[in-house]
Amino acid sequence: MPTSPPRVITAENPLRGKVSEYVIPRVRRGLRAGFQHLTVRNQMHGMTTVLFDLGEHAKVIDYFKPDTAYFALNLPGGTSWNRAPRDIKPSWKWNTGMATDPKPALRREYCQALSQVNWYMKQHHSRYGFLLTDRELVVFRRLDDQGYLELALPIPFTAGGSASQPRLTVLLALWYVGMLAANNQGDGRWDM
Repeated sequence: MPTSPPRVITAENPLRGKVSEYVIPRVRRGLRAGFQHLTVRNQMHGMTTVLFDLGEHAKVIDYFKPDTAYFALNLPGGTSWNRAPRDIKPSWKWNTGMATDPKPALRREYCQALSQVNWYMKQHHSRYGFLLTDRELVVFRRLDDQGYLELALPIPFTAGGSASQPRLTVLLALWYVGMLAANNQGDGRWDM
């Protein structure tokens, strides 16, 4: 995200625009470099090269379109499953603090956003999904078809690390989700 003070996010579309401008290209470049490295070393065992872009690049099922998609590079556009659907929300509309808010309406809104991504994951048979806001990233794994999700700790956009004090950042976490989504086999495979 930009280092200058960002404009106030008042709607979802401007946030999606910023994610498209700042986040998607960096994650896509990281995935491209990672898959190239693995391919050159003949280490793509059980993996499919995936790209990260807008949700319409993967299959659109019943007109439901997640905001972004990790999709197989080797398939024609719009035919790949979305291996890790995501929804983008302004932090005033969804954030992890809403899970324990004393107001029932905010707790419901928190669950509704998770339910929406869970629905996308179920449609695409995906094991992984996430919510991204202007303040944090929350990655989760679908555990079953009953709606149970395992949520990772939120990663703030302000997170940064160093060689002596490493810390997971939003961009690195999104790259890692792409690598999980590329896995076709084993316990960590992308599909249910």
